[in-house]
Amino acid sequence: MRDQLEHSIQDIKAGFLRMLSINLEQLTLVQKGLITKNFHHLSEHAKKLDMEVDQLEHDLETMCLTAIALHQPVAGDLRFIVLVLKSLTDAERIGDYAVHVATDLEQVAGTITSGFYSDIQPLVSKLTEMMETLAYGFAEKSLRSVKDLQEMDLEVDAFYEQLQRSTLTRIMEDLRMTSSALKLTRLARSFERLGDHMVNISERIYYWITGKAFDKALSQNH
Repeated sequence: MRDQLEHSIQDIKAGFLRMLSINLEQLTLVQKGLITKNFHHLSEHAKKLDMEVDQLEHDLETMCLTAIALHQPVAGDLRFIVLVLKSLTDAERIGDYAVHVATDLEQVAGTITSGFYSDIQPLVSKLTEMMETLAYGFAEKSLRSVKDLQEMDLEVDAFYEQLQRSTLTRIMEDLRMTSSALKLTRLARSFERLGDHMVNISERIYYWITGKAFDKALSQNH
């Protein structure tokens, strides 16, 4: 019975790590697009990856529920399965936001100045780093990664606020930039929400490892 449960856990772990890896691949596509300013077929590629994310969400949900029903896991095993089960929606939403951003970038290509792309690149780079940290934290049961990710999310929030200010400045300097600036703001908001879903998963990783709920206030004091 124990061997069967362990086998199920390893399969679930591999599947969820694959989901996170696809999320990272989607973000990397967007990041490369911003650097090269080439968004041709970007949304098509992101959507193709998202189809795999959606299938994994369905498969992993079934695997988690089956493992609970057949093996009645307890303690750390149960926390792990619940972590994945509750985090499937977050990983799926990360994929959805990546598709939305890729689609928006395709639509505004050629209408936004290079300065706007430069403004948003640090935000995307930080989110890509967050995704790498999240995947590592999950694979290696790393509490350090959870804390690092929380700190990076504060940086994302700061980038977002800075982008809001610079966008307002651009509009005030040239009202003709209003439409493009608002589109960029929408993109930035999608990125910020994407980061929020990563944080949700990281806090569940903390609970999986420690058996305790994550305390943001306590984390920020260490």
